[in-house]
Amino acid sequence: MPAPSPSPSPAPAALAEAPARPVPPRRRFRWLFAGLLLTLFSWHADWDIAAAAWLAAVPLMRFTRLSGPVNGFAWVFGLGLVAAAAWMALSGLLVPGFWLPLGIVSLAAVTAVPLLADRLLAPRLGAVGTVLATLVFPTARVACEFLIGEFSGIGAFLGVLGTTQHANLPLIQLASVTGAYGVSFLVAWSAPVTVTAWERGFALRRVRGAVAAYTAVLGAVLAGGGLLLAFAAPASDTVRVVGVSPARAAKESLADVDRRAPGFAAFLADRDAQRAAFGPVQDDIVRRTEDAARSGADVVSWPETDVPTTDWGKDALVDRVGAVASEHGVHVLMGLLVYTEDPGLVRNQAVLVGPDGAPSAVYDKAHPTPMEAVAMEPGDGVLPARDTRHGRIGVAICYDADFPALMRQGGRAGVDLMLVPANDWSGIDRMHPERATLRAVENGYALVRQATNGIATAVDHQGRPLGRSDHDRTAQQTMTADVPSSGVPTLYSRIGDTFAWLCVAATTGAAAAVALRRRRDRGRAAGTGAPYTGGQGTAGQSGDG
Repeated sequence: MPAPSPSPSPAPAALAEAPARPVPPRRRFRWLFAGLLLTLFSWHADWDIAAAAWLAAVPLMRFTRLSGPVNGFAWVFGLGLVAAAAWMALSGLLVPGFWLPLGIVSLAAVTAVPLLADRLLAPRLGAVGTVLATLVFPTARVACEFLIGEFSGIGAFLGVLGTTQHANLPLIQLASVTGAYGVSFLVAWSAPVTVTAWERGFALRRVRGAVAAYTAVLGAVLAGGGLLLAFAAPASDTVRVVGVSPARAAKESLADVDRRAPGFAAFLADRDAQRAAFGPVQDDIVRRTEDAARSGADVVSWPETDVPTTDWGKDALVDRVGAVASEHGVHVLMGLLVYTEDPGLVRNQAVLVGPDGAPSAVYDKAHPTPMEAVAMEPGDGVLPARDTRHGRIGVAICYDADFPALMRQGGRAGVDLMLVPANDWSGIDRMHPERATLRAVENGYALVRQATNGIATAVDHQGRPLGRSDHDRTAQQTMTADVPSSGVPTLYSRIGDTFAWLCVAATTGAAAAVALRRRRDRGRAAGTGAPYTGGQGTAGQSGDG
């Protein structure tokens, strides 16, 4: 990989006005490695540090601004691939197929491409104004996050800065207008403001405009979010939701059930073997559902795929649950793994049973994970929304919540309570429900995520935690949460990802304008016989810090 040139590339006076002093390559590499280390803690994982999201781009940007555009990008992207592979491994995402290389490249790209945009575009836009120059990086960052999430098939699962701030409730209220990408924008904007101040020796008078603009916007967002939390908190009646999972001891009967085993086709033909394997789990979850109903639950939710059944045995299980629901007047969301007559095909379903004992909605997971996709057909991607005496209830399943456009269906339909049965694993069991918090804020509904092999959570429409239960810390996971029975309409649920599309348009427009300006400058230089300098000016970067 090429090393950055020993002397820094020149930059316009708009971005750096101090006399240039050479910065030793060794020091620049220290910034590179420090930035990549911080980045590992800012991609949102179980070991995530929220502050790292604000800091990681600062040393990386310092490195790229003091390096040639190609060399700087090559180093950040190349080492970013290594860091991304480590992140995927630590998150338990080393899965076969296209998803692994796509995920690694996406994480590296969402880190390196915005820095390249800053390096190429900010110096020229700095001639117009420092504030405008500092907007290049956050705009490009949001554009990359959004385009990867929208068109890669991965969803908003990788590299979205906004979800790292899930616990900063005043800040994430912005998501109800812009989606999580607006939070990403504010987090990313801090880096160019900081680096520009660094380049100018932290002399406030020379970066007053950029600092004032950023401080004013961030302050307004935090103040507005704080006011919403203080004066627009949920005030409706509550509905008691109890999440139940089968006991671990009951699931021991499933130890030998493996659809990949040579004898699995024979197992599907043997009803007695199925009853012996599935019966203990089904009996346990039905009993716990009835216990929850007797204890005052209004809604009982199962996790994803923790209860196995078959196409020919599902109706009998639904009837059993329907009897419990009608006797106690509760709603039950059944998370089912449904085996079919084809040994290579299963269904990941959620069945919502009403107090009348009948199923009111049957939903197939729209976005199977890479591990599921080899044996699971996705559903039609239409989220059910059913009116009940406890408000309008919507249903999605686990990974579906990483696709903002899908979850926005619930916001547009006026869902008050979104039930999201889930099944996680060590490596994503903390961060996955944290990401789902942003979907609740974006769309104005409470979200209950009963998760086996992970952490079950419940939040209201402003992201407040209302319930939590760790599957790995108990022999039988149960979570109880009293959640608001009424949601609120949000602007984001109506306008969608307009903000993200504006960032895509702005980044594309800025790149086109700079390219056009460069072409025009070359033409003028050719006409006069003067050498073309690239319009970089003569001012150097500030000292080595």
